[in-house]
Amino acid sequence: MRLYSSGRPASGRTDQNHRSSCSTPAGHKAKALRQAYTGGILLLCCLSQPAQAACDDPPAPQVNWTGCDLRERDLGGLDLRNASLRNAQLQGANLQRSNLRGANLSYADASGADFGEALMESSILTRTLLNEAVFEGAQLAGARFSRADLRNARLGNAQLQKTQFLEARLEGADLQGSDLTEASFERASLDSALLQQVKAQECRFVNTSMEGADFTGADLHKANFVDALLIGATLQDADLSRATLVGADLTNARLEGAKLDSAMWTDRRRCRPGSVGECR
Repeated sequence: MRLYSSGRPASGRTDQNHRSSCSTPAGHKAKALRQAYTGGILLLCCLSQPAQAACDDPPAPQVNWTGCDLRERDLGGLDLRNASLRNAQLQGANLQRSNLRGANLSYADASGADFGEALMESSILTRTLLNEAVFEGAQLAGARFSRADLRNARLGNAQLQKTQFLEARLEGADLQGSDLTEASFERASLDSALLQQVKAQECRFVNTSMEGADFTGADLHKANFVDALLIGATLQDADLSRATLVGADLTNARLEGAKLDSAMWTDRRRCRPGSVGECR
């Protein structure tokens, strides 16, 4: 008569087989692969974590001051190329003559900060608060000010070639004497802004509000004012030759001495060569 146990021999054989399989070269290889895979996942997770800002790091190119409190700090003349200053507090800070080429100041609050004569080509200032900030004489070619707040900012004699001001607020801003060649102010607000003697050839003011703005003596050759609001604006002695003003509202605008040679008028008429003060 055979006696059967409750499965113990079978269980024992299974444990033995498992131990023997792990002790084989194939078992060691599988274990190593599992460990390597787990280690790779952990490394990938670590690398994917964003770099943490260290607000006490010394100023240097590519420094990460994201979200740091730098209010009233003296940062003038420093090399901060490609620095990250996103969400930083920069109210009243001094950044005169600093090198901020390629720096990212998006969403920062730099109200009242002084960027006079700073090097800021290709910098990013998306949605940055810059009301009453100073950029006089600054190098800002190719910078991006999309949806930035530049109300009452001072940008006189700044280099702003190909700079983007998409939907930016520049009410009361002073841009006198600046170079705005091929810059874009689409859907921005320049109400009561000062733009006397600006160089704005081929500049885009499409759907831009410029009520009461002053363009006296400005070079607006080939500028695009399609559907712009120029109510009460001053364009005296401005060069609007070959400019496009289709759909623009020029109610009460002052055009004495303005050159309109071959300009495209509000009603799509082409102004005759030699037109001055009015489209003929």
